[in-house]
Amino acid sequence: MKQKIIRKVDGMTKDEYSRNAKGQSFVELSILITFLVVLLAGVADFGRAYVILIQMRDAAQEGASYGAYSPTAFSEIDARVRDTMKDPIDLSDPTTVQVVSSLTNPPNACSGFDPTTLEPNGLEVSILYQFPITVPFLGAIIGSQEIPLVATVSNTILKPQCN
Repeated sequence: MKQKIIRKVDGMTKDEYSRNAKGQSFVELSILITFLVVLLAGVADFGRAYVILIQMRDAAQEGASYGAYSPTAFSEIDARVRDTMKDPIDLSDPTTVQVVSSLTNPPNACSGFDPTTLEPNGLEVSILYQFPITVPFLGAIIGSQEIPLVATVSNTILKPQCN
């Protein structure tokens, strides 16, 4: 009768070692999949934020274009910006979105240009929005569950209106 030789590695037989290695691989795979899902969701969140930022910039550009011909009509500029976009965020909601319009050189707004530098006067329109992050772990990493988005557009006043 032949004797079976049993080799032991680290005090375990080959079958025991193989079973432990499979369990270790499963744990490593589950950790890796969790990390990849959070990473993918974070990329999707930042992609959404970027698309919203581009749309906010377009809305600010619409307000600045209107303001180039009516630079002192701040309420109309605000209304023009807020009417531009309803989806994915509603710009008409003043509790979540802030629109700020300002002249870059208020004392010389009626002349159309600064008489000392001969630079054209301008109008600046900014939109501020707190973008909510949907991935809970991502907020813990960056320190907040919201990303502040600011879109600012400057435009030259083409037709100054004076009282």
